[in-house]
Amino acid sequence: MSKLTPEQIAKIRMKEAETPDALKRNPLNKYTEGWFHVTLNVRGEAPVLGYIVGDADAEDDSEDAPRCELTELGKARS
Repeated sequence: MSKLTPEQIAKIRMKEAETPDALKRNPLNKYTEGWFHVTLNVRGEAPVLGYIVGDADAEDDSEDAPRCELTELGKARS
């Protein structure tokens, strides 16, 4: 594995400093456990492939359980 130059390290640190907190990983989360859902949004926050509906506190087998509703594009890609 090659070492990074001081210039490369400086660029990485600058980019990290400019990254909004909302886009940074939480060091307390265990990202190797559980399920994660990634959503893609475009200008105006319109969902591209799908969106989450339901109640996060609802039982898994209930009618109001959280789930992903696919858009037409999402249905075409599934």
